Order: sequence, then C-alpha cells, then structure tokens
Amino acid sequence: MEHGQAFAIHRPKDFAEIVMPKYFKMGSFASFQRQLNLYCFDRVGDGPDRGAYKHPLFIRGKPLLSTTMRRTKIKGAAQTAMMQAVAAAAASQHQQQRL
Repeated sequence: MEHGQAFAIHRPKDFAEIVMPKYFKMGSFASFQRQLNLYCFDRVGDGPDRGAYKHPLFIRGKPLLSTTMRRTKIKGAAQTAMMQAVAAAAASQHQQQRL
C-alpha cells in the first residue's frame, strides 16, 4: 500500500503461480495466508486498504523491525495479548529510532 504499513495481493492466482515458487516453500495461496496468520498479520476488513495484510512490525523502510517477528501457533486471547506486546515493542523501537 502507498503508506507502507500494509500490503495487498491483487492477483492471488498469479502470485501463487509465479512468486510463491520462487520465494516460498509452499504450494498454495491458502498455505501462504495461514503462514501470515501464524506471523500475526491481520487482514484489513474495511476502508481503503480492505483486503490488505498489516502487522505492527512490517513497515516500509524499517526492515530491522521485521527481524523481531516470530511465528506462533497461539490462538484466541493469548494471541491478542501477544499482539498488544508486539505493538508496544514496535512503538518503543520506533520512538527510539526517532530520537
């Protein structure tokens, strides 16, 4: 997306056939989406970014933030608590970079 805080896949079929075999070790777009969920990416449900994926540590121009992302299998309330901790860590790191 233009603002650099989310990304969208406009042609999932082409993405699965061309991009995924080159960069990812999975065969279907659904598998890719499951991996995004395990890395705590959220799908935007409304607004101009509808259908895009976002994560508080995935920001254009700040690749070091993404190195702290961790794959998890936690679901439900524990995942919400983890996402809040990740967002707080991202805000703290962003604040430190601004100083």
